[in-house]
Amino acid sequence: MSRVFFGLQFSDTFNNSIQDSLGKVQKDIKKKNMEFQWVKTPNYHLTTNFIGEVTEEQLERLKEIARELSGRLPRFKLEPKELSCFPSEMAARVLFLKFKSNKGLVNLQNELEEALVAASIYCDQKEFVPHLTLARTRKQRNMKDTLSLMPKLKQTLLIDRFSLLKSPEGSDSPFYQVVESFDLLREAPNPDS
Repeated sequence: MSRVFFGLQFSDTFNNSIQDSLGKVQKDIKKKNMEFQWVKTPNYHLTTNFIGEVTEEQLERLKEIARELSGRLPRFKLEPKELSCFPSEMAARVLFLKFKSNKGLVNLQNELEEALVAASIYCDQKEFVPHLTLARTRKQRNMKDTLSLMPKLKQTLLIDRFSLLKSPEGSDSPFYQVVESFDLLREAPNPDS
């Protein structure tokens, strides 16, 4: 059994720019003695569809679904929006970088969800909030003043693929392996063809 999800991975350049931008935020958190567990840069990702534990047979079916969808879904652009928290700024347990929602991203997430439901494969169907988790804490923290310390990221990312990722068995720390990546179309498909 493997614990899996579909998601987007980012370039080292983008990951490093996030890490650089977090400097003041991390210093403020340390100064206030708030304990956060930071996600390591190579594990940065945006989860589009969380699935959970699957059998080897289901894993193969997930790959088939993704291959079929990737052949008809176009590339899209993605922009970071702001630093934010779950469940709220005043009672933060998760610190994350929120992304602007757009048609391409929502379409990918919806198409995957519909295909998973049609294949009778469980997937989390909570409201989709496009984000990259940066840190977690066990105790709720007031992050209202800290959030404003991160400068705005002004990068636009071209998303040209999505991946099926898994957490290795027996791994308690967030560490992910790519099962397979799926290229998106260079252009939107022509509805007349």
